[in-house]
Amino acid sequence: MAKVALLIGVSEYEPGLDPLPGAIRDIKAIQQVLQHIEMGGFDEVKTLTNPNSLQIQKTLEVLLTSLSENDLILLFFSGHSVKDDSGTLHFATRDTGRTSTGELVKSSAVSASFIHDLMSNSSCKHQVIILDCCFSSAFASGITAKADTSVDIKAQLSYQGRALLTSFTSTQYSSSQRGSELSVYTRYLVEGIETGAADLDGDGWIAVNELHEYASRKVQEAAPAMKPEFYFLKEENKILLAKAQTNDPKLKYRKEAERRVSRGEISPSGRYILNSLAWGLGLTSEERANIEAEVLKPYQEYQEKLQRYRRVYMQSLQRCYPLNAQAREELTCLRQFLGLRDEDVIPVEEESAPKLANNSQSDDKANELTQLRLGSQANWLPSTPSAISPGYIPNQSIQLTNPPLPINSLSGLAESQTSPASVSRFPNKFLLLLGIGGGLAALALTISIFTRSPNSPLSEPENTELSSLNPSPTQSPTATNSNKNSSSTTAPSPNPTTSPKREGCSAVVSGNLRSEPAPFRDNIVKSVFREQLPVTGKQTKGGWMEVKLPNNTLAWVHREVVLDEKEIDSCLFGNGETIKLVPDIEPPEPSPSP
Repeated sequence: MAKVALLIGVSEYEPGLDPLPGAIRDIKAIQQVLQHIEMGGFDEVKTLTNPNSLQIQKTLEVLLTSLSENDLILLFFSGHSVKDDSGTLHFATRDTGRTSTGELVKSSAVSASFIHDLMSNSSCKHQVIILDCCFSSAFASGITAKADTSVDIKAQLSYQGRALLTSFTSTQYSSSQRGSELSVYTRYLVEGIETGAADLDGDGWIAVNELHEYASRKVQEAAPAMKPEFYFLKEENKILLAKAQTNDPKLKYRKEAERRVSRGEISPSGRYILNSLAWGLGLTSEERANIEAEVLKPYQEYQEKLQRYRRVYMQSLQRCYPLNAQAREELTCLRQFLGLRDEDVIPVEEESAPKLANNSQSDDKANELTQLRLGSQANWLPSTPSAISPGYIPNQSIQLTNPPLPINSLSGLAESQTSPASVSRFPNKFLLLLGIGGGLAALALTISIFTRSPNSPLSEPENTELSSLNPSPTQSPTATNSNKNSSSTTAPSPNPTTSPKREGCSAVVSGNLRSEPAPFRDNIVKSVFREQLPVTGKQTKGGWMEVKLPNNTLAWVHREVVLDEKEIDSCLFGNGETIKLVPDIEPPEPSPSP
């Protein structure tokens, strides 16, 4: 029984279809696990990188004619798929284009019907088709066709004895995955074979249905809007794709970790079970951490997307509350871009909107109280008359010999305050009180200056401020002299200008920690949930910051998974620490087509 595979990856397209650089990496990753003698064990694996339609058709036809009944053929395609006006599915190639009227040039793409007819007439009866496609309606004409994003793939490609694994995503979500190494579906197909975790029944073999079940579950943990499909019309006969090492201690620990994880966390009892199992299997702490990071990675990615949506949603509310139609449309595009469903973002919106509404009401109430307070103060303070009132008599000198009013003449006082004469004399009395108070304050300040000890010079305000920011407990000359003159039984008083030493700044992180600021690489050190980690002050313009782990090792985390990221810079500046900017690591350019 021969096992052959044809892997097709298209990353470069004509205008109208976005480039997909991850498609080339997809077929290379699939090729490695299929060719590995202890994994896929395939006899022949052919790859086509950015081919045209004729190359695909010819290569597939020649390959099928060389196979016998008991052989196995696997066809893998990573790239764009489009529909024509009749609803027929086509797989786009590097030269796929459209006519001047906007219709698809069918000869420039490979139709699903061509692949179906070719494989159905082959003598090879064990067939597997894996489609990791970005579906685009850009080549369908008419409003109705563009709105229809459904693909009846079962009717166009399913056949007796043929296993069909599909993952169709929107153009928006595929564009959001350009920075990652592999597409999300292919990533977990490879992981299931490479680690053996897709051997769900533990018989040492990975069947095609087990591989899809494993990858589909992982995909929906990371991107719930994606729904990979599986079709097989003859399920009583399994198609075995790869082998799994049942005695591998890492595989045993991974499967147990999969069972003990609930919503991205491991319970205390689950942690005890895993620790006991790791000790019995002889795994190191580093091996355990790497396995758990891979198990938790889908949920952590999901949390990062929710956090990103929450921030944009709050920013939208602050700009426009309640949201208008345009803001709603933009948020819908963002949800599709992140691969989230309506039920994923509804709790986020229900949690965020009341908070902003309460804050707005609190601000309104605070403004009202401020206006009332200012109004009451304005009514209490005497106002300077805009014109001289009738009966006002200017006094050149102020007479202080008026006798005090008796206690029982309060009514007379009230009447006198409302009289024109009393109103005219009140501003002079008020200014007199202000002058007396200012003179007394100046006299007290002069006396305190001349009575101060000559050995205790006045400290300048600038020095006082600087000393409060200085963490070193250095005593001032005044404190030193006072300590020398004090008796031995009296404890010296602490310097009031010395403040306690500030603690370092920390970040509350819920997400992945990486060994370098490069999300497109497989460099996850650990996944944490609401863990407080000290920051070093080293950052990148792309939003990455360096943190220190409890074991004193360094890691990188992005601001999107830091819950209090706005307070970190303020803390660093307040402590006088320097923020050191380092360059970002750019993703590699896609390899040129041959």
